[in-house]
Amino acid sequence: MWRSRKLRFAALFLLVSVLACVGTGLVLHEPRPSTGETGAAADALARELESAVDRDAFEATRAFEWRFGGRHDLIWDRDRGLASVTFSDKRALFRVGDQQGLVFTGDEWVRDPENVAKAYSIFINDSYWLNPAIKSFDEGVTRSVVEVEGGRGLLIEYASGGVTPGDAYLWILDGNGLPREWQMWVSIIPIGGVRASWDDFIETTTGAKISTRHEIGPMTLRLENVRGEASLRELIGPAGDPFEPLVRAEIAEPLQ
Repeated sequence: MWRSRKLRFAALFLLVSVLACVGTGLVLHEPRPSTGETGAAADALARELESAVDRDAFEATRAFEWRFGGRHDLIWDRDRGLASVTFSDKRALFRVGDQQGLVFTGDEWVRDPENVAKAYSIFINDSYWLNPAIKSFDEGVTRSVVEVEGGRGLLIEYASGGVTPGDAYLWILDGNGLPREWQMWVSIIPIGGVRASWDDFIETTTGAKISTRHEIGPMTLRLENVRGEASLRELIGPAGDPFEPLVRAEIAEPLQ
């Protein structure tokens, strides 16, 4: 009898908790803006955003290294289109263009398409957070200006690209055009309009501006140990090519 009552109480508590979460979500949910000004005005605001984060400096940064969310370590050789992603107990090296690569498992490099695919998905997300402000003119992107409290916002909608097409982001800019926060309508978050701050900007040696802290509700997302250089050689210094196993496997071109 006592055990039965205990189980019923636990089930009731779980139901109340779920309903509370759903209720909170419904309160916090904000619909995606349905109207906005497209065309020249939206393009001009997007260019203002790009200028604030120095798009040219970012494009001149040909190699990045960073830790994402305290759990992924990444290196990105933009000249050769290669990425290194360390996650869980694995490290994957692959070509970004066609996701061909190797995974270090145990004590050897092996062809492991499943874990390369996982690493690629991680890379797409984690590299996007480096500087999404420069992706407003990517293929399949729609730009519009919408009214927000205190001024204008730039709504970016992705019809294609990445691993989650259909996502949308509303940039809120400060007086200098630099991102202050954005609202997200993305497939992996069931609540629409979740806000993420853009704080603690750093500047790489090449001049690219990157936000390293994002407050998302009770969670803080950090990009740590961020470095950006004009070439992979400048990034790694005297160390050997981190993509050497990939080179030996004749999947990629040798380091220039």
